[in-house]
Amino acid sequence: MKYLKYLLGILLLLVILFFAIGMITPSVSYESEVTVNKSADEAWAVMSDESKMSQWISGFKRTEPVSGEPNTIGAVSKVYVEDNGEEIVMEETVTNFKRMNYWL
Repeated sequence: MKYLKYLLGILLLLVILFFAIGMITPSVSYESEVTVNKSADEAWAVMSDESKMSQWISGFKRTEPVSGEPNTIGAVSKVYVEDNGEEIVMEETVTNFKRMNYWL
């Protein structure tokens, strides 16, 4: 019975520690919205041109291909962004292309 109390106490301590770490660790969310008054082809040309990515991704540094042909389905690349003086590396995987036509 004595060991069961110690085991439950340690388990409770680990659960509390788990939730405390979750509350202390900051979450990161990244959102960007751009309105373009151009054709879809022109907008895609700018969006997929790495030399122009800093114009629409705040803090953009560079992108590095990991696998696949860039801008094709299945391509994987690392995107480097600076946020508050800290370099963040995101892995981007192209899963689908969907062309949307909006009539104004």
